[in-house]
Amino acid sequence: MVGMVSHMSDSHVRINLNMGIISYILIFMVSVAAMAYSFSFTPPEKDVLILLSTLFIVISLHPLTHLMVGKLFGIQFHYIFLNGPLKIQPTLKTDRTSYLRLQPARRAVFHISGIIATIAALFSGYFAAEFAEATTAKIILGIIIPLNVAFEVAPPLLVKLGFKNFRKSDFYRFWREWKKR
Repeated sequence: MVGMVSHMSDSHVRINLNMGIISYILIFMVSVAAMAYSFSFTPPEKDVLILLSTLFIVISLHPLTHLMVGKLFGIQFHYIFLNGPLKIQPTLKTDRTSYLRLQPARRAVFHISGIIATIAALFSGYFAAEFAEATTAKIILGIIIPLNVAFEVAPPLLVKLGFKNFRKSDFYRFWREWKKR
C-alpha cells in the first residue's frame, strides 16, 4: 500500500494513477454486473440496484473516458486527486505541457468526452430500467437525465453571469477550446 495514497496538503489527497485506474475499472465492472443482476430482483430492490449501478457506472466511466481520450491524443496524467465542492470527487491530474501541445479542437474533444460518457451511462441505466420494468428507477432517471444535460451545458452562461467557479467544468472548458479552433 506504500505509494498508493499521499497527501499533497491539508486539503488534497493524491492517489497513485495506476491504482486509481484499476479502482475505476473494478467499480465499472462490478456496477455493470450488479445492473445485470438487478433483473433477478423485484421492486423496490430492483429499482435501487439499477439506480446505484447507474451512479457507480457514471462515477467510473466519466474519468476513464477522459483518460482513454487523453491517452489517445497524447496527454500524460500524473495522479488522481480529490476535488469538487466537497473535495470528494476523484479528478485526473493532467500534465499541463502535454495538454497544451494539443490543438484546441482535440482539447475540446477531451473535455466533452466525459460528459458524453456520463450521459450515455445515464441512458444505459434508463434503458435497463425500461427493460427490467423497474418503473421507479425509470422515472427517477427520466428526471435526472434532462437535469444533468442542463447542468452540464449551463457553465458558459453561468460564467458570463459572474459565477467564476464554473470555469473548471468540462463543458466550459470544451466551449473555451472549441472557440479557439
